[in-house]
Amino acid sequence: ARSAATGTMPRASRANALLAAWAALHFCVGVVEGQNGEMEQFTRKPRAFNKDLKYVSCAVCKRAVEEVWNIAEHMREVAPYHKVGEDEFNELTLNICDPDTDEGEWVSMQDIEQAKKGASIKLKQEEYMGECRRECRTIEKACTAVFDEYREDLAELLWKNEPKTLEKMASR
Repeated sequence: ARSAATGTMPRASRANALLAAWAALHFCVGVVEGQNGEMEQFTRKPRAFNKDLKYVSCAVCKRAVEEVWNIAEHMREVAPYHKVGEDEFNELTLNICDPDTDEGEWVSMQDIEQAKKGASIKLKQEEYMGECRRECRTIEKACTAVFDEYREDLAELLWKNEPKTLEKMASR
C-alpha cells in the first residue's frame, strides 16, 4: 500500500516487508545448513570391523612390511647418492597404513575373504583399487595398531639398511 502522494511505503509496511525478507533468508540458510548436515553422514569414513582385527593383524602386518620394503627400495634408487634420510622413512611408516595417501594405496587393493562360516579370514590382493569401505578401514586399523608400536624402530632399520632382505625384515 503505497502512498499515492509520495509513492513510498508507510513505515509499518516497510518493517513488515523487511521482517518477511529476513525470515525468508533465515529459512533458506537453515535449509542449506540442514542439507549440509545430512550430507555429512554420507561423507563420514566407514567404521572398521573391530571383531576381525585380531584375525587379520598378522597378514596385514606382513603385507604392510612388504609394501614398506618395496617403497623404501624405490626411494633409495631415485634418491641422490642412493641415500634417504631417516625423516623420509619416518614419513613412509607414518603413511603406509592410510589408504588416502600414495604410500597406503595398497590398503584399498586388499580384500578380506572367508571361504565359509567358521573358516579362517585371509587377505586377498585385488587387481584394482576399490572404494575404501569397512573392510579397507579394518585393514587400516589393524595396520595402524601394529605400526604405531614399531614405527620408529622400523624407520631406523630402513635408514640403517640393516636387514638386507625382505624376509629378515618381516621376521623382526
